[in-house]
Amino acid sequence: MAAINLRRLLAVKNNIIHLLLLKRRQKRLNRYKKRFSVRQIYAERKQKGEYHLLVKELMLHDQEYFFNCFRMSPTMFEQLLSWIGPLLQRATTKMREPIGPSERLCVCLRYLVTGDAQVTIAASYRISAAVVGRIINETCELLWNTLIEKGYVKHPSTENEWKVIAEEFETCWNFPHCVGAIDGKHVLMQAPGNSGSAYFNYKKTFSIVLMAVCNAKYQFTLVNIGDIGRQSDGSVYGCSHLGYAIENNQLNIPSESKLTNSEKVLPYVFIGDDAFGLKTHMMKPVPSQNLPPDQHVFNYRLSRAR
Repeated sequence: MAAINLRRLLAVKNNIIHLLLLKRRQKRLNRYKKRFSVRQIYAERKQKGEYHLLVKELMLHDQEYFFNCFRMSPTMFEQLLSWIGPLLQRATTKMREPIGPSERLCVCLRYLVTGDAQVTIAASYRISAAVVGRIINETCELLWNTLIEKGYVKHPSTENEWKVIAEEFETCWNFPHCVGAIDGKHVLMQAPGNSGSAYFNYKKTFSIVLMAVCNAKYQFTLVNIGDIGRQSDGSVYGCSHLGYAIENNQLNIPSESKLTNSEKVLPYVFIGDDAFGLKTHMMKPVPSQNLPPDQHVFNYRLSRAR
């Protein structure tokens, strides 16, 4: 009799545990259950979203403020849109009308210009943060590929092209045999999962490093993107494909030649700050405080040129 009661007690106990587990599982499912198909603020995008309320008006009536917001004129915006608009177009479905190409480009430019959090842009444009993230990724890729295809992002590939850049540096900045100014820029980001301190930089933020070379007109000619933020500019240069290509003469940089109105023969160089090492094709300021006049002038011209 005691054995039967014990079995009944265990059965009741197991049933109670089973019911509790089912209840916990149901609570978990209810937590992630959609409360509505579309949030009300997203449903009112065309009535109250930033693009429809502000951007369209700026295009028509305030081009100066439009430039401040997007770092380009409405004419340039329309030019970009004509290039990538057809690729940004999405099909209309029975459920909803897609976000148009012009609005997608505005969302991407807002992010690139301001660096605002995607959730902030999502609230302003009344688009979900997940969709804003997809729009930015897709539009950036299209912009990059289109600008390369049309020749706007093109690195010099012949000796004559490098010599043209050197002539511009000498004319504009009074620094001969310079084929580019090089520097690194930290691009802030959220630390990837399980990355430790790899992306933690000296500014005590998380970042990746954009290393770029510009010509005398501030135009990018070479870029290297994606190195971890904890590295210095010199380390990034030494480990990057960009640094390897420069040091191993894979870019068709001209051979050393005479300076203008001089018999001195010197190599063509890139100029950088103290973070870079002094090499055949890399020039940096002379390290010291009490410099003779000629070295002081050299440092001044190098800093001015870069």
